[in-house]
Amino acid sequence: LSSTPSSPYVSSAPPSLPLLLALIGSLGGEGMRPRHWAELQEATGKTFTPPYADENMELNTVLALKMDEFAGEVEEITDKSVKEMKMENTLEALEYRWSTMEFNCDFYRTTDVPLLKIGDEDFETLEGDQLIVQGMCASRYVAQFEERCFGWNKDLNNVNDVYALFCDIQRLWAY
Repeated sequence: LSSTPSSPYVSSAPPSLPLLLALIGSLGGEGMRPRHWAELQEATGKTFTPPYADENMELNTVLALKMDEFAGEVEEITDKSVKEMKMENTLEALEYRWSTMEFNCDFYRTTDVPLLKIGDEDFETLEGDQLIVQGMCASRYVAQFEERCFGWNKDLNNVNDVYALFCDIQRLWAY
C-alpha cells in the first residue's frame, strides 16, 4: 500500500475513519427526521445545518463535526430513527388495512335475519395486529407515536370485544 498513489492520503487518515464512515452512513438513513437532527445537535452541543435543509452539504462539513467523539449518542439517535420509521410504517399499514376491512353478513338459515361474520383470515389479521400494536406500545421508542399506538390498541381491542359479544348474542339467538 505504501507504494500506491493513495498512500499519503491513507496514512494521514484519522484512525477513527472507519467509525466515522459507519456513523455517516447511519446518519444518511431514511428514518432520520428533523426531530432526530435536533436531538443530535443537542446531544453533541454542536450547531449545524442538517442535510435535509442543506442539499449541498459536503463530506468535509460532516467530518468537521467530529461525530466520532459522540459515537454512542449518534448510534442511539440513528437506531431510534430506524425503530421509529418501522413503527410509523406499521401504523400506516394498520390504518390502510383497517380502513378497507369489512364485516360480512350471512342470513340465518332461510330467513332474512342477518348474522354478522368476519372471515377467518380477517380474524387472524385482527389477532396479529393486536399483538403487533401491543409490542409497539411496550417499546421504548413509542413516545413519538404513543397516542396513535395506544389508540390502535384500544380500537383493536374494542373490535375484538364487540365482535365476540355479537357472536355470543347471535349464538344464543340462533340456538
